[in-house]
Amino acid sequence: MTNTTFQQYLQSAFLSGPMSTDETVEFVLALFEEVNSFHENGQVGAFEKPDTVFLTEGRLDIDENYTHEPSNNLNEINALLAKEVIKGYEITGQILVDQDVSQNTVTIKNMQVQTDNLSELKRPVYFPGYQCYEMRLKHHDAQTDIFCLGLILGSVVMGLDLYDVDDLNKFASYRQQPAGLNPRMHPTLCSLVTEMTELDRSKRLRDLAEAIQRLRFYRDYDPQLQIDLSQMAELQVQSPTDRKSFILSKLRNRLFDSSRRNRMLYYKPNSRFANLTISSVPMVLHYQSINPQLLFTWTGEISKRIIATQDLDLNRYLRFEDHPYLNSQLNSIRQQSESDKKEFGFSQLKLVVAYLHWHNLKESTSERIQSPLLLLPVALERKKSLKEERFVLKILDNAAVINPVLSNYLKDLYGIELPESIDFDDISMEEFYNVLQSKINEARQGVKLNYIDKPRIKIIHSIAKQTINNYQKKLRSRNKAAFNHIEYSYSEDNFKPLGLELFKHKIQPVLSNLEFLLESDSDNTQHFSNLAVAKSTFEITDGENNPYS
Repeated sequence: MTNTTFQQYLQSAFLSGPMSTDETVEFVLALFEEVNSFHENGQVGAFEKPDTVFLTEGRLDIDENYTHEPSNNLNEINALLAKEVIKGYEITGQILVDQDVSQNTVTIKNMQVQTDNLSELKRPVYFPGYQCYEMRLKHHDAQTDIFCLGLILGSVVMGLDLYDVDDLNKFASYRQQPAGLNPRMHPTLCSLVTEMTELDRSKRLRDLAEAIQRLRFYRDYDPQLQIDLSQMAELQVQSPTDRKSFILSKLRNRLFDSSRRNRMLYYKPNSRFANLTISSVPMVLHYQSINPQLLFTWTGEISKRIIATQDLDLNRYLRFEDHPYLNSQLNSIRQQSESDKKEFGFSQLKLVVAYLHWHNLKESTSERIQSPLLLLPVALERKKSLKEERFVLKILDNAAVINPVLSNYLKDLYGIELPESIDFDDISMEEFYNVLQSKINEARQGVKLNYIDKPRIKIIHSIAKQTINNYQKKLRSRNKAAFNHIEYSYSEDNFKPLGLELFKHKIQPVLSNLEFLLESDSDNTQHFSNLAVAKSTFEITDGENNPYS
């Protein structure tokens, strides 16, 4: 074949960066149309032969002389996919974290990428090049071709050579949001890459003709294929009807402080806020032993009680015994709420039931911002009892106010208009997520909104430990006494008698193997260089490293 193959072309294709949207469509459209004609004739393309895809007059083409009949082995593919199913969770990615204790190094490997084409296939994976793992199992149909075409499209969209292992790992990381590597690319093409390269066939695009139609008319394509929930009456943004209301609305928006001092926009934890989720985390040795159902999150029981405006007994959910700061923190918040009632005639106390984690793409793409999104009016009451103080959270209304500071900022920044409030009697949290997603899609910025509805156990466990440690440090500094530079205390909250502290500091204890490994400052790790521990853990992520997620 005298033409330049796609593999040869890739060696110098993206030296000046990835293509624009129109260049990409022009480059791949003819290839998509030709493969679709194969499918109409009951044939599939020969993507197992890399040289069959080549360039003709600056566009991709495929050799029709190598087309062949489809092959079927769905039983083996379904068995492979079944191994990946974990009840109650959707696995979006797998990584292997290899920690070398002797060298103090950590290596992270994406398990969705397999660089060895000859080793056993244990899960659906991406191989170097532009072939589908299904071909290894002797299965090749129209959906297999769609996967291969999706790899080619993704390669062009993101400016990557998938024969290169580093580029392949990058593709696997950004596949769900290609705009993270190419902000110029239109969201229609980005969503096509995601849909066409799904490892799970049940989630993969099934109709190549639809992909071609979306490529041709990418500007007219609406990414929100479902019903437009933004048209629901209770979610309409109500504009002021008279001149006075309009002026008052404009003046109110000018009063919003968008600086970093405003915690309604740039939330940072401090004593003015009580994180009920963190306060419900038990202090256990291993975070894997935490039961997510017992945490204070928007789960079945708690959300139902909130929507029904039923009181919440916080002592039932929060771990006062593990979080010594919690009692005084809640009392301080309760007293501030009562003071506001006396001074202003109303309380400002709110329960945040949803946060938005986002990036300001126009000013600082590297900074992850955390902002309260949905706020419910609540009251906090204290009831004294024989053993402990009891706190009751009273839900005053199930109509959640959308953070006006954040709403105003998103409108000025991206033109995203949100209603002032939503009523949980009329709309669920999932429906509101779909509404917000449609609003973001309308902005056409290539941003993907993720719905994190399960607690990230590892993260909140570490935050809970750090919160308690910070509180104990403050106590030590407040009640600090020292003997020969050794701190000691006889206070009830920080009981560290001098004799015990002298023993700890002056007599070197003998550590067991397990304790030795857990010591982060140990210099003797070379004795355990042959010790390896492997275990599987699960973590829910929200794309912290991707500003478009």
